[in-house]
Amino acid sequence: MSFITGCIQSAFWLLLILSPTIVCALTGALLSIEISQFSLFATTIGAVIGLGFGGFWAEYIRTEIGLGYFLRWIFNANHIDNEA
Repeated sequence: MSFITGCIQSAFWLLLILSPTIVCALTGALLSIEISQFSLFATTIGAVIGLGFGGFWAEYIRTEIGLGYFLRWIFNANHIDNEA
């Protein structure tokens, strides 16, 4: 695996981690606003939970499904299969 390919795969892996992290951080922020005033602590706890969940999820996708196959399925890039 070349260096460029490794960097691209790492960037995609980090993208998979960041999506649940952002969702959980926003959920923590909205819950803290709903309960009382905005709390950075609740947002941080939500982000940490999302980071843990995202790490497990991204590693599962990488090992069980395959990162390239999963991202092709998400972005629906059917022409990539025909070129290979």
